Amino acid sequence: MYDDSGLVSVLVASPGTPSALAGIQKGDVIQSIDGKSIADIGGLIKFREFMKGEVGTTYKLDLLREGKLLAVSLTLKDLFE
Repeated sequence: MYDDSGLVSVLVASPGTPSALAGIQKGDVIQSIDGKSIADIGGLIKFREFMKGEVGTTYKLDLLREGKLLAVSLTLKDLFE
């Protein structure tokens, strides 16, 4: 979910998905990806485009969870394997 602050809030991290495997949880607020602010890349649609890549591509995400900043690595995988 994208809000007026320019950030993306996680609504769900389904088991077995790259986000869940990276430790991302419902309610996390994604601040940046590979050092680029979510607001600076243009919001949710641009975020989705930015996250498209080849299987095995790894991204560094900075998250805000319960007031604490966390860094996680998310590696894309084929969800149909």
